[in-house]
Amino acid sequence: MDIKKKVIGIIRKTVKNIKLSDDKLLKTDYISNGLVDSFQIIDIINEIEKEIGVGLTPDEMASDEFRTPEGIIKVVERLKRKK
Repeated sequence: MDIKKKVIGIIRKTVKNIKLSDDKLLKTDYISNGLVDSFQIIDIINEIEKEIGVGLTPDEMASDEFRTPEGIIKVVERLKRKK
């Protein structure tokens, strides 16, 4: 499973107005830049847990790492290695 493609796909499916390339999106702080609202963040988290099969803790979701797609991918990859 390509976690990077899966996470980017989930974000693009949830947030339809993103016009950034995948490379630029990976490093974008989607919260500070106003690309997502709180409901979309919840949808992204739910989809990641459902489609990738990981459980995200409140600490992981509140971490600075979780503010970019690249950081989310790192968190998910770390969780998958623990399984």
